[in-house]
Amino acid sequence: MTGPERKETPPARKGDSPVKDIPPSQGGIPPPPLPPGVTGQARSSGSIIKDNPSRNGDTHHGSAPGPTVLPLPPSASGPEEGKASDPSREEEQGEDVEGEKGPGDKGEESGPADAKGFDIKKITDSFRDLFKKKAREVHVLKVPKKKEEVINPLVQGMDFMEELDLGSEHVKVQIFLDAETSEYIYHPIEPELAPKQKEVFDFIIETFNKSLKYDRKAFEELEEKERFLDMEVRTLLRDYAKVIGPVNEEFLNPILYYIRREYIGYGKIESIMMDVGVEDVSCDGTAIPIFVYHRDFGSIRTTIQFETDEELEGFVVSLAQRAGKSISVANPILDATLPEGHRLNATFGREVTTRGSSFTIRKFKEDPLTITDLVRFGTLSPEMAGHFWMSVQFGDSIIFAGGTASGKTATMNAISIFIPTSAKIISIEDTREVNLPHENWIAGLTRGSAEGGRETDIDMYQLLRAALRQRPEYVLVGEVRGKETMTMFQAMATGHITYSTMHADSVKSIVYRLENPPISIPRVLIQALNLVAIHNQLRVKGMRVRRITELVEIVGIEPTSLEIITNRVYKWEPAGDNFVFGGHSNLYEKIMDMEDMTRDEVVTELNRRAEIISWMVKNNVRKFLDVSTIVAEYYEDSDKVMRILRENPTIDISRGFNIFNELHKEKLPPSTLRSLPPHTEKGGNLRGIANGTPVTQKQEGGA
Repeated sequence: MTGPERKETPPARKGDSPVKDIPPSQGGIPPPPLPPGVTGQARSSGSIIKDNPSRNGDTHHGSAPGPTVLPLPPSASGPEEGKASDPSREEEQGEDVEGEKGPGDKGEESGPADAKGFDIKKITDSFRDLFKKKAREVHVLKVPKKKEEVINPLVQGMDFMEELDLGSEHVKVQIFLDAETSEYIYHPIEPELAPKQKEVFDFIIETFNKSLKYDRKAFEELEEKERFLDMEVRTLLRDYAKVIGPVNEEFLNPILYYIRREYIGYGKIESIMMDVGVEDVSCDGTAIPIFVYHRDFGSIRTTIQFETDEELEGFVVSLAQRAGKSISVANPILDATLPEGHRLNATFGREVTTRGSSFTIRKFKEDPLTITDLVRFGTLSPEMAGHFWMSVQFGDSIIFAGGTASGKTATMNAISIFIPTSAKIISIEDTREVNLPHENWIAGLTRGSAEGGRETDIDMYQLLRAALRQRPEYVLVGEVRGKETMTMFQAMATGHITYSTMHADSVKSIVYRLENPPISIPRVLIQALNLVAIHNQLRVKGMRVRRITELVEIVGIEPTSLEIITNRVYKWEPAGDNFVFGGHSNLYEKIMDMEDMTRDEVVTELNRRAEIISWMVKNNVRKFLDVSTIVAEYYEDSDKVMRILRENPTIDISRGFNIFNELHKEKLPPSTLRSLPPHTEKGGNLRGIANGTPVTQKQEGGA
């Protein structure tokens, strides 16, 4: 937009200020500071001083070509397009113009006017006063006043349900309910960048992409990464302060969030990955909303999506690079583990997934579920947990079976905490899921692409063969589905305690899968398995929950019909959402033979362990190390643990878990002595079986 055309004006009268450049050294007014990133040649159409003197119809006072003062018509007084207006500047301009009178007003001397009626002298003086004020100000970039919150069109008209706290000052999640479809909507809210903040953010990203130095040490820990990026951002802003201008913390904080999100976090899905309630993240293709599986809401649609193939493909490639692998059109399928332990499966392009690239992330809990969590969630009862505890100690091999996301691996990981701390453990997995507090633990992981078949690939079969040469006491195998299953059952038959997961919904299904290709195990080997836990994902009172619906023992094989003989130890009752004991367990007989105990003593021992687990649930003792401490102390001295727990029926876990310190080693009081089972007063055999020494089937046979 150009200024209004003006005709030739008469020469200025004596005393009038000619409009020309006066150097600051001679008392002239310095030009106003330019906005960040704007040069003198790129002034907006609303600028007051124009650098280009050669405009048609413009005349200049004086012989030397200087900047031309152009009045702004009322229509041009608004903010520049795409930029926020400066209220203080508008206010100052309004004050200056308000007291002015037109050239025709009486009693007021007016300067020369152009054909449009503008008083050039008064406009010039007005702008000079404004420039004097602006020259004295320190121009610090600040966040403009917040506008009223605009409702996202994707959740327009939906019912707000609740807001989730993600523990971040920048991000929150709101849950909406679509009344038409009765569907929950997961709506993350991130800070909105003002136009100037977006300009600075883009400048930082562009500069970092060209010149950010890589410091290997700075990228080992998350805190070090954040500290490194913050330092680099502040250094960059300091170096370019003349172009960008000084910034305050309020202006910079949202920019730092997005810088961390792009370089350290997970980009668009960072807010989802921050939510501890999210278990799975699934992107099905381009321009399709991302779905998550939330612990409280089940499968739920989000308001986040990748709009173009290029954006989604770039994100999938970045996930592969983060996992230390590659994905391309030639190799479009990827199975990998992300640095945080999350399980990633991704496809690239539209050759294998026609709706575009896709990815699924199964989140790995850094703070894994413990047996306390499973009892609190209702997955199993305290008595079932006590049964698992004794099964682990006395050498039962277990398969955890169930459908997808039914809690198989979570249960296997939770009961592994009952393994004595000194026992040697080897875990073998395709993707990292097992997380143990034990130090004497070798964590094996397969190597290879999703297609397999390469000479450099290392599969579970090779890892399991190598593991058996290392004399492990406990072997944990991820999901078995191939020839490694034969090796695993051979390990069971030779006395190794083995735990594994399998996709099956009943004992009968397990037998069918084991006996048929590609596994093809002889039925005689199946009796080496001791216990099967069947998991299911169900709906109870309208909520999706996980339950161990059956706990079944493999007793043996009927000699004439060769049928598998089983014994159901516990069963889940849907009517009351509780667990019913079957009345008998082969484990009890096994312990009675090994430890020379009566049945009542074995049952009493199981009840003591169930009492400990109930105490942990009541007092919210759920952290891995805390649960492990109680288990280790019980193996060391069971009477001491029972005494301390009964003396402390409730504790404040927020103050720390320190009930097993020196203060609790005083003599057993008579009141507590009377509350203990009779055989514990005399020492009994339970002190012998609580020492935590694992008993394998091979040792049992040689006893």
